[in-house]
Amino acid sequence: MPESEPTTPSERAGLAAEAVRQLNHALINSGNTPAPEISATIQALILLVDRLPEALGRLSNHLVREQKAERVRMDNGSDPAKAVVQADTHLTDAETDLADVSAALHKAGALLAAMGTPWPDGDDA
Repeated sequence: MPESEPTTPSERAGLAAEAVRQLNHALINSGNTPAPEISATIQALILLVDRLPEALGRLSNHLVREQKAERVRMDNGSDPAKAVVQADTHLTDAETDLADVSAALHKAGALLAAMGTPWPDGDDA
């Protein structure tokens, strides 16, 4: 039976995490990875990292909205307001940290874009 298309945010995030796990395994098992392939991989990771802040912001917005509508509860019975504010702060911190990751990846990507592999006959002139 074919797997159903992911529909929930957690299912889609799980697929993204699985894709990164597969990338890690591909890199372990790939032997030599030429510079152009490294560049293409970094470009794809740049797209991933650049899209994460929006996802985190949307999740944060949903959480705050759910709390305001009183649809969040704590397992221990305490008021969830403080925990929601703290979670929102941590998500915002993660967004900021991702901006630093993105900047570093963009710098690496710019350098990698100009790299290639040696010419087959060894004449790089």
